[in-house]
Amino acid sequence: MKKAKKLLFSSLAIVLVFSMCFLAGCRRTAAAPADVGMGGSVERPHPLISAQELMELIDSRDPNLVVIGVIDPAHEANPQNVSSRPIAGSFLVWRPDYSAAGSVEAIAREIVGIRRPRSDMELLLSRAGVTPNSLVVVYGGHVMQDAARVFWQLRVLGIENARMLDGGLVAWDAAGFPTGTAVRLAQQLPTVRFNAPNYAPSHFAVNLYQVRDALLNPDEWVVIDTRSPGEFNGGNAPGMAGAFGTGRMAGSVNQNWITAVDPNTMIMRSPEELLAIYGDIIRGRNVIAHCVVGVRSAHTWFVLSEVLGIPNVYLHGGGWVEWSFAASEISGERWPEILAMVEEWTDNGGPL
Repeated sequence: MKKAKKLLFSSLAIVLVFSMCFLAGCRRTAAAPADVGMGGSVERPHPLISAQELMELIDSRDPNLVVIGVIDPAHEANPQNVSSRPIAGSFLVWRPDYSAAGSVEAIAREIVGIRRPRSDMELLLSRAGVTPNSLVVVYGGHVMQDAARVFWQLRVLGIENARMLDGGLVAWDAAGFPTGTAVRLAQQLPTVRFNAPNYAPSHFAVNLYQVRDALLNPDEWVVIDTRSPGEFNGGNAPGMAGAFGTGRMAGSVNQNWITAVDPNTMIMRSPEELLAIYGDIIRGRNVIAHCVVGVRSAHTWFVLSEVLGIPNVYLHGGGWVEWSFAASEISGERWPEILAMVEEWTDNGGPL
């Protein structure tokens, strides 16, 4: 009897350790293609902060707190949209502030969505007064993916003390916390000189060629397409703006980014729920998250890398815009191997 109990407790202990290990990201690390950096584990605060916790920090008047809202100006001007009620005293940014066409890191100048150069981001954060002592909290409006994209770029710059408001303004508004005046960060004068403490894009980002190589090596890599099922199956949608055609990467796996949050509250699902969604997709493989311009996929990157602590998760910032450009006739057919790796393809003859 004692021996049976001992065996039972040993089995339970093994299961517990395995579960904790999976949640911490202790899975097999697959070999990566050349030039793909491997980020090491770093002790950081939990990446999510609740509305209540942020309110307490604001009330404490912590001089090191910097709050940045990632708000579309068109939504900010609509009184029916929660984005019109930003957190008082926060700075506001939008996509042109941190991503743009013409990046030297894209395969062509027509590609939008690639992160801005290090110097541009350093200047932007200098306008917010970010220092080595700062806690940077980012929040989104009625959806969370754009806040995740800015969070990802903070990580690229080497900022460890960063958090994202769980549920964004939807949660803030539901809690009845005060809103008020916020200012566009790009319009502010620099108050400090911010220098990126550890600029390491290869730890977080991959380019078109690395995505191609990953798709050709499905035993060790998985490319998660975080767009809607309709877009994945060749349909058009407002989120496809800028793409040069419709379709999908052959071999990619579709998992809509929004399944990771409660669609009513925008609050992140529990680790157990997230593992149920992503576990079978990612198990034993390195991960590349992909969408149209690296926004929705940034949220999936955040879920896997930051919330679940899974190692070797990367973002393809150029996304479907870059891939579809390479596949399209407008590119001059310089990448025939990319065209051969698309499914449900329709060439638009130019950006949507």
